[in-house]
Amino acid sequence: MEKGIDEETFIGACALRFNGYLYDKETGFDMKRAENGLVHFFETGEWNISSLEQLATFFFMQRSIRWQSVSSSDDAKRETDNWRAYRTLFLTLCEYPIPEEYKTTYYGQWQEEFAPHLTAYKAQVEAAMGQPAREQQASGAAAAAEESEMKFSESEVIGACALRMDGYKFIEETGFDIDEALEHFFRTGSWNATTNEQMAVFFIIQRAFRQPLEYEPENGRYYRAFRELFLMLCGEDVPKKYRHAIYDEWQEKYAPHVAEYLRRVERIHKTTRYDDRASITNRLLS
Repeated sequence: MEKGIDEETFIGACALRFNGYLYDKETGFDMKRAENGLVHFFETGEWNISSLEQLATFFFMQRSIRWQSVSSSDDAKRETDNWRAYRTLFLTLCEYPIPEEYKTTYYGQWQEEFAPHLTAYKAQVEAAMGQPAREQQASGAAAAAEESEMKFSESEVIGACALRMDGYKFIEETGFDIDEALEHFFRTGSWNATTNEQMAVFFIIQRAFRQPLEYEPENGRYYRAFRELFLMLCGEDVPKKYRHAIYDEWQEKYAPHVAEYLRRVERIHKTTRYDDRASITNRLLS
């Protein structure tokens, strides 16, 4: 890690990857609305705004803290609630992919100069917030628990479950309308589709996370549907004629641990503050 790079510099560089002014112009999410989100964070320790709105808030805070630093001593300003929120946003968003249309000229600089040292920067910020360094947590029972957590990747597990079925083949043979089924779910919160049709929706959403949903926020409506379908379908078997190549891998590698995966995904699902407005597209196949 390059010496002489202080916390304000690398957190600021991270915040400036995203064009908050353009996002404000296109969505109306301005500094006032960002401040409302901050008030909720100060009161609860949680964010009630989408990931893109958090990026805009992060950007606005960078502009504000930049001028605040002219008249405030380093030690004093770092003790404020604003700095607690600013650091939290850094830890939350430093690896979040910036949508192409909102990337600034600073994005390339971040990728070249700062991203390679991200692990060290995160440890520095965690230390400033009074959190134990990651390197010091891997001991005794804590290390065993951390290792167990690391073996669980939500996207890997849910993705493998979704890919058990060849949704493309099912749609081709049946003419099933994925978007119509999803619209009904988004509108009512329930499914008007058979189990096989739900499996096809599950498969298409997983494929769509590569494109066009590569920037879909994890509190958006497609993640809501994705997690709910996993909770409903992970115990259901796939008809032989529609089994995908990954079916056997799921049976051997994941199915024996499905109860634990269910518990973890259900916990994530229940604690996520979903915001349908955060989603970046309305239709997947048309």
